[in-house]
Amino acid sequence: MKGIRVSLGDSNLQFTTAILSLVVLVVECVLLISGTKKCGFMNGHALEIGGFLCFVHGGIIVVHYIPTIVAGRRGEVSSVANRHGSTS
Repeated sequence: MKGIRVSLGDSNLQFTTAILSLVVLVVECVLLISGTKKCGFMNGHALEIGGFLCFVHGGIIVVHYIPTIVAGRRGEVSSVANRHGSTS
C-alpha cells in the first residue's frame, strides 16, 4: 500500500509540474515575441522577463522528470506496469 501512495504522489507532482510548465511556456513565449517588437510594451523589459522565465521553465522540467528517472533506476516503473498487466 505504501508503494501505491508514493506513486500517486509522484503522479500528482508530475501533473502539477506539467501544467505549470505549460503555463510558464505560454507566458514566456508571449513575452519574448512581444519583446522583439518595437511597440514599447513594458518599456523593453519583456525580453528580460521572458528570458528569466525560460530558466524557470527549465527548472520546472527538471523537477518534472527527476521522479521518473529515479523510479526507473529503482525498477519501480516496470514493476508498476507489470502489476497492471502491461508488457513493455
